[in-house]
Amino acid sequence: MTKIKTLIIEDEKNNADLLAHFLNKYCPTIEVIGIAYSKDEAILEIEKEQPDLLFLDIILDIDTAFDLLEEINYYLIQIIFVTAFDEYALRAFRYNAVDYLLKPLQIDDLVAAVNRVQERRENQEFFTQEQIQNLSQTIIGRSPLKFVAISNIDKVNFVKNEDILYCKSSGRYTEFYLTNKQRLVASKSLGEYEAALDQ
Repeated sequence: MTKIKTLIIEDEKNNADLLAHFLNKYCPTIEVIGIAYSKDEAILEIEKEQPDLLFLDIILDIDTAFDLLEEINYYLIQIIFVTAFDEYALRAFRYNAVDYLLKPLQIDDLVAAVNRVQERRENQEFFTQEQIQNLSQTIIGRSPLKFVAISNIDKVNFVKNEDILYCKSSGRYTEFYLTNKQRLVASKSLGEYEAALDQ
């Protein structure tokens, strides 16, 4: 089996080293070909190494992952975002992301994300540039979809604003009650959702 050439882009060395360790230990299909600690370094490494997969932190010192993606041809590279910030998830998936992992990393989530990369690779499930542009028009066109990212320790759920009946404070957590009778518990306080849900 051909290994998946992987570049880690992370501005904190300890986090990058830990991720590389986890990948080497738990993900035998992955070959870590390098670590980049800034946007500029990442651009050089991507041009030089032509990786199949990026593990990409959202905040890169003074830049962001999105600044980087705007400067490279990311259409044939698979991307797994690894970040402490859940509020960028919807934007991340506009860049054909395979997964969006929250720090601190859970080994099971990491392995599952890598397995998805392998499946997409085997099935050649890559979007063309035209498909991505069409998808972007759908998502951020004249009638943008309104979502709220509801995150807990396990995953991030994307819920349309119109599907939320009401929210209830539960200490440091928020309970979302949805039109489909589902209840989701978010690991953020109600106050943190007030601005997003103001309308």
